[in-house]
Amino acid sequence: MGVSVQAIWLATEVEGGVILSLTSPDGDQGYPGEVQVSVSYTLQGEKLTADYQARSTKTTPINLTNHSYFNLAGQGAADIYDHEVSINAQSYLPVDDTSIPTGEIRAVENTPFDLRSQVPVGARLKEVPGLGFDHNFCLCSPTDDWRERHAARIPFLTAFCVLARNTIMSLASPSPQSD
Repeated sequence: MGVSVQAIWLATEVEGGVILSLTSPDGDQGYPGEVQVSVSYTLQGEKLTADYQARSTKTTPINLTNHSYFNLAGQGAADIYDHEVSINAQSYLPVDDTSIPTGEIRAVENTPFDLRSQVPVGARLKEVPGLGFDHNFCLCSPTDDWRERHAARIPFLTAFCVLARNTIMSLASPSPQSD
């Protein structure tokens, strides 16, 4: 489902944040089912949470993501090259020349994608082919339990995310009809 090209999202203010939502009609961009999508962004203290939800009237592939980029050094900082990062991932998804995952799951060990220990972003960006880190990191395997787990660390903040069993691609089944 390609909702990234949708121009109009409904914004609703909530305590500490905003909920953005839209409805993608059945057949939009060739995908079956009307899909209602929402993402809520909330800020509690120093914790920013993005919570994605989608519901379809037919079985359809859904893989919601976010491509926001933040310079955590603050306004006026020229770049992110001095940022340090670690990502708790044993593997990642290689991409083709259009940045679409190839379907392969590859171990991060001995690659520029091995960010399991704190490393400077700038040094690793020079080693990554293409336009940099535009890859999915596999934060768990399909056999892992569904639970909140540590995902990444940047000296400016700590990130957590809730993971489902199959995080690479999810299928949304039709919503049960209510009477």
